[in-house]
Amino acid sequence: MQNWATALRIGASLTTPPESKTRTHLADLPRAYLWIWGPMLVVLGAGSLILNPDFGVGDEVTAKHLFGVFETNGWHGLAGGSAGLASVVSAWTGRWVREVALGVAVLGGLIPAVIFLIAGDGAAALDLIPVDTDDAITLHLLPGVIGVACVCIVSIQASS
Repeated sequence: MQNWATALRIGASLTTPPESKTRTHLADLPRAYLWIWGPMLVVLGAGSLILNPDFGVGDEVTAKHLFGVFETNGWHGLAGGSAGLASVVSAWTGRWVREVALGVAVLGGLIPAVIFLIAGDGAAALDLIPVDTDDAITLHLLPGVIGVACVCIVSIQASS
């Protein structure tokens, strides 16, 4: 009797429409975003804190180039490392995945990108973080757009 039940379950999985398998994979987009972006943020944050652990404010803001490209300081490293740790924990546990992905994308990506681009290259955004246009686009704007897109695709798919 147990063999028949197993065969029925296997048969049922073989006849599952391809759309439902696609939907399952789409549901994993925010988690994949967190798994890719989270460890990168942890590495960038740690590198920033090691390279320039300065937490200067106002006229005392200093900047050093991480990997010879991105201007950074202690504030920038702390924010990136914290967002990265939250991303990894959420991806690992599977809890609040869409919420954390959206939060990291908007609060760590889109909003800082806008602030940095408005402040301009070489300025100190909010008198805390040195601004670099390359950083604003490659490490904030693009990942922010990708993260929001991942969450929106899953939300649209879930509502249909």
